[in-house]
Amino acid sequence: MQLIIEKPGTFLSVHNGMFHVRNDEGERDIPVDKVSSIYLSKASAVSTEALMLAVENEIEVLLIDRKG
Repeated sequence: MQLIIEKPGTFLSVHNGMFHVRNDEGERDIPVDKVSSIYLSKASAVSTEALMLAVENEIEVLLIDRKG
């Protein structure tokens, strides 16, 4: 799955060895083995722990803007 973090104020971190997505709508844990790539917009935030988890599992991390 492609994990797309584009809603302003969304934060990507790690919880219990899984990716953890939190925003004003709620929270969700996503197993690492379900994620093939992560797309981050400039309106979001990410922890270094989440970046390291992605790198360790060979998951692409891409920074995107309105133009793609």
